[in-house]
Amino acid sequence: MIAEITAAYEAGKTAYTLAKAISDVSHDVRVNEKVIELQQLILTLQNGVFVAQREIDSLAKAKADSDEQFKAYERWDEEAAGYKLIQLPPGVNVFALRRVEGDTTPPHWLCPKCFMDRKKAFLQKEHRDLSTYHCQNCKLELDPEHHCTPQYV
Repeated sequence: MIAEITAAYEAGKTAYTLAKAISDVSHDVRVNEKVIELQQLILTLQNGVFVAQREIDSLAKAKADSDEQFKAYERWDEEAAGYKLIQLPPGVNVFALRRVEGDTTPPHWLCPKCFMDRKKAFLQKEHRDLSTYHCQNCKLELDPEHHCTPQYV
């Protein structure tokens, strides 16, 4: 009978060890499942951060472009202040350079159409027609009377 009790005890002990091992395996599987779930959430978060960073970079570039455009407008406003709209006979409008003490820039006219588009385009005489002024940028032609030449204003 002792042999039977010992055998039963050993069988119970083995069953307990086996049950604990099964429990541990089950626990490990659940832990691994949660680890995988957590890794998926981390990947989703990383993707969201990556998308947000791209958007931030895009917005930063747009701001820098905007700032540069604003500075260009400010520079143009400073440049444009050096010119005055004048009317030549017979009603031809041009922008003439204002006289500034110490400035050695020769007197010249700017194309009114290009000037309104915030571009500095000189009106030039061409060799074939010395009475007509041409804008090389927009191809405007102006023919003031009396063979006017640029003067400071």
